[in-house]
Amino acid sequence: MPSKPWIKRLEVRDGNHELGWWINYDIQPIEKARRTWSYLAFHNYWLLTNTNISTYLTGSSLIPLGLTWWQALICIVLGNLLAAAFVILNSLPGAYYNVGFPVVNRMVWGMWGSQFVIWNRIFLSLVW
Repeated sequence: MPSKPWIKRLEVRDGNHELGWWINYDIQPIEKARRTWSYLAFHNYWLLTNTNISTYLTGSSLIPLGLTWWQALICIVLGNLLAAAFVILNSLPGAYYNVGFPVVNRMVWGMWGSQFVIWNRIFLSLVW
């Protein structure tokens, strides 16, 4: 007969017992050696985000709605600027305090309330 029940043998060992239940290596502030994104990485990220089929089709979908080509262009530029402003504001805690999304999420929603946001992101990624 085994010394441990079968369910105990299936558990994953936590390597950081001294840190407690709510923290692990992934949500600790990012050390200087792990901060590897440069200007080129951010530039390429934004370039990749904005070069896709849905971005190309935005203008052609606004014109049948009654906008002229220059009105559609203004709407697209203003929409991208507005989205960029909110993304930059959302990234400020990570930029200044070197913490990731899970930490900011827990700070805003609490330890158990952050589960809502995590599941929301999971289901949204399944839809996309």
